[in-house]
Amino acid sequence: MTTDTPREVFFSLDIGTSSLKGAFIDREGAMYAFARRPLPVWDERLLRRWPPETWIDSLTALYRDLNEDADESLRLAGVIVSGNGPTVISVDREGQPVAPALLWFDENVQPVEGNPSFFLPKISWFRDQYPELYERTRWFLGCPEYLAYVLTGTATVFVPNEAFRRYIWDEQQVLSYRIDSEKLPPPVGPGQRIGRIGRHGAARTGLPEELAVYSGSTDFLVSLLGTGAVRPGRICDRAGSSEGLNYCSSEFVQNASIRTLPHIIPGCYNVAAVLPATGRLFEWFRRNTGQTERSYKEIMEEILSIPFSRQLPVFFPSYRRSHPWDFNQAVFLGLKEKHGRSDLGRALVLSIAFTVRHALGFLEEQVGSIEEIVLSGGQGKNEYWNRMKADATGKRLLVPRILDAELVGNLVCTLQQEGEYGDLAEASEALVKVERVYEPDSAQRLMYEDAYRSYQKTYSEFEDALHLMGFSF
Repeated sequence: MTTDTPREVFFSLDIGTSSLKGAFIDREGAMYAFARRPLPVWDERLLRRWPPETWIDSLTALYRDLNEDADESLRLAGVIVSGNGPTVISVDREGQPVAPALLWFDENVQPVEGNPSFFLPKISWFRDQYPELYERTRWFLGCPEYLAYVLTGTATVFVPNEAFRRYIWDEQQVLSYRIDSEKLPPPVGPGQRIGRIGRHGAARTGLPEELAVYSGSTDFLVSLLGTGAVRPGRICDRAGSSEGLNYCSSEFVQNASIRTLPHIIPGCYNVAAVLPATGRLFEWFRRNTGQTERSYKEIMEEILSIPFSRQLPVFFPSYRRSHPWDFNQAVFLGLKEKHGRSDLGRALVLSIAFTVRHALGFLEEQVGSIEEIVLSGGQGKNEYWNRMKADATGKRLLVPRILDAELVGNLVCTLQQEGEYGDLAEASEALVKVERVYEPDSAQRLMYEDAYRSYQKTYSEFEDALHLMGFSF
């Protein structure tokens, strides 16, 4: 989109696990430029020793990409940052990283029972494993906070609201973990101005000196704002490499199979069914069947052209039916020589659709009936995938005009903090615009429901057979 008159826009930036995404968005929520920079997550050695500077290099390239696409008349009002977590970066007094980042999925943790902090177990492990580096550390920063620190020189920790503070850290937990409190930065809320880009930050990234920098929040929380899942009863499906069905609830829901945390909206809870690898599983299929040069749309069109009547192998994401969301120790059953890559793909995407269907049903048992779902993330850009998901679940799917919801959620935080809206929910409802709706097809819905019941029956029989054979779970 271009314009002949100057337009004030914010540079909204989100640091995901597999990529950096950024956009120039105006105060009405219209996007003028978008760019994405993949991160080298395919390199397992790098994942274990992740250099924080990778994010800064990617930001520099991302900003350059955005400027190439944007109209020259756009005027930047500020930068808003969100990102993955709980990731921990240790920096010294000169602001330089003293060690590789401890990424959010890093298993090097040292928890203290009864303390819910996501960050302190990583810092505790780091202290005991690397005492000299711990002593050199001036600040322990989160992922988006590290980027904001490089830009401004101001150390912060993003705290969504008071209800979330105990999941970051509080005074009692810092004492329990025996962490030096002076190494932990002060809190800022969503949308607060952290500072302005300094000379070092501008030279390092190419961003203009003196540009204001604002806090977003953790990526999954701002994505709730960017989908309008901000009132009790609303739900979004945040689906990329992994997937999460996030329901806004007025009450805390206690169940071991779902995750309930405070919502970014004060007084609400985010009740989530987390599916760790739906997108990553499809990417595994795409890579191992030699289809990385084909578009997702082309692959899905071919897969979904296979009729229900065709005899297909069955794919189970886990050999334990009690853990169908894990996608761990998966099994193909009934695989024959005649089956080609499209048959395997059909079996795999059916299992993903049925996993989402199962998770939604389980969630509805806890919170009540769900009629429609707002989509967010890369999976929502594939119309074939959306149609399949609508038919398989029987739910109406709403596609917002900006599917990278974190980028809109960042804007929600900043404009509300600047006083343009009374609260976050009001800002979210004003800025999130639905662009397309997928209604379930009644005929396809019946076929998917029959196939789902057959799938569940076969899954149960398979697990029973393993038990009879003495297979250890």
